[in-house]
Amino acid sequence: MKLKQLIIHMTSTPKNMVVTKEMLEQWHLIDNGWTKLGYSDIIHRDGNLENLTPYNEDGEVEGFEITNGAYGNNSFSRSIVLEGGWKGDEHEGTFNIEEIFTEKQIMKLLEYIYKFQYLHPDCEIIGHRDVNITSCPNFEVKDFVKHYKLL
Repeated sequence: MKLKQLIIHMTSTPKNMVVTKEMLEQWHLIDNGWTKLGYSDIIHRDGNLENLTPYNEDGEVEGFEITNGAYGNNSFSRSIVLEGGWKGDEHEGTFNIEEIFTEKQIMKLLEYIYKFQYLHPDCEIIGHRDVNITSCPNFEVKDFVKHYKLL
């Protein structure tokens, strides 16, 4: 199916918690019984980008590229997750992105979105909260995109 969306997520973890691919596999595959991880890539708090599920950039979502990121949208979207998302002990809500993610994460997310848009100019950039009932990623992606003039 044609790629139509980039969906932004958070791991919903405290600022000091490091999230590994193995942890995500435990949470998604073992604890939830999913057949695939929920994300294609993760941006760690230090700004490093780690691929979790392989994909190519041909504009089609093939079977091996599908993740379980956003119910009802997985066959035509790519999901990326930011490590963290809590503001202190608050783990749900709407916050300023700078309150819940590091500057390095924000810069890497901008770089990721710019590249994604260059390769897939017709795709929508949205938050998980825009397609499913959740507060994830705890900031308004549409406002972020508008603020940085990403569209």
